Amino acid sequence: MSTAEVSELLGIPPGTVKSRLSRAKRKLSQLMNPPTGFLPAPTPLTSEEETP
Repeated sequence: MSTAEVSELLGIPPGTVKSRLSRAKRKLSQLMNPPTGFLPAPTPLTSEEETP
């Protein structure tokens, strides 16, 4: 179903449909991938960044 069809069915602007879908996707992603509380592993230094 397109956003235009949903918009017409619900009687709301297409932009509202899009923003609500975006918010729902973000919330679902957060629920499925909760933060671990750990920081990401540090990236190793490259030869250009190493100090002599």
